[in-house]
Amino acid sequence: AHWGVFVTDEISNFCATYFDENQTTWRSPWLEHSLFAAWREAARHDRNPEAFGLRDFRATVRTLPPGAEDLIAAGVTILAPADTALADFFHRQLVTVAGWAAYAQYLVREDELRGRANSTLRDLLAIRLTYEIALHRAFGAALPPSTASADPDRARLQVLQRWQNAYEHGYQHRLASRLTAPERSPRESVRPSVQAVFCSDVRSEVVRRHLEAAAPSIATVGFAGFFG
Repeated sequence: AHWGVFVTDEISNFCATYFDENQTTWRSPWLEHSLFAAWREAARHDRNPEAFGLRDFRATVRTLPPGAEDLIAAGVTILAPADTALADFFHRQLVTVAGWAAYAQYLVREDELRGRANSTLRDLLAIRLTYEIALHRAFGAALPPSTASADPDRARLQVLQRWQNAYEHGYQHRLASRLTAPERSPRESVRPSVQAVFCSDVRSEVVRRHLEAAAPSIATVGFAGFFG
């Protein structure tokens, strides 16, 4: 479990530096590179993984393909079982850095809307797979299956998904029935003894709540557009 935390922290720290928007005094010297290329340059000099116990990390980085697509292909060959659905395999890798994966996808989407290509999410996946390959080479079978690599119990997930779908369909059916039901005749309204109008501001809520709690015949109303 500690390796998963370590890898997530390492990737998060690098991404925070790479995506910094002029908030730090020291900036990454590789900002003109793509995310994966910049990380690879930094990783070649990073002794932190080896100090933490991940032996030969820098050597592993140097021997792996320098391009993100080729690295991902190597990761699939080394790590993914033959019967693994690649979409699920990639998703399990990215979910370990879910916050940065979501931000990367946001950048991809923004560029796609403007007709530009963006490889940020692919690069992030390549970074995550590099750590997984390094762990595999360093520890092999001695390393417990990580959250990212473990094959889920598909049958159990499929059953849970069916129950979830049934639950959501049931809720939608009940909601649709209520929305399409014939309107009931309104109850006979009782004239309140006191009716007070307040600005629709959260600061008025305390006063309104106490007034209405004082007597059932007191009614308050919120109105936008004035103070008082």
